[in-house]
Amino acid sequence: MFDFAIDGDHGLVPSNEFNGDDQIFALYDLNGDGDFLDTGETVSFLSFSDQGEYPRRPRSVAFYNSPAAVPLPATGVLLFGALAGLGARRRRRSK
Repeated sequence: MFDFAIDGDHGLVPSNEFNGDDQIFALYDLNGDGDFLDTGETVSFLSFSDQGEYPRRPRSVAFYNSPAAVPLPATGVLLFGALAGLGARRRRRSK
């Protein structure tokens, strides 16, 4: 084991097996008792034997927050503006 990441009531831990079945385990504190030892709280998140490519000797793990999504109305305005700009550019080039 090279690393261990905990974020509130869940965690990640990589394993490096000598038999080539490297895995990353996901840990969930489902009952709020402060550990990951109960049934269903430790599961294989990613396994080399299942994937065939990854993970290969995983080292560090970390949690990240995905970027905030742009609200749909703003996305529609931006998409419409981009398409209108492309159309205007195409008309200018064809003249």
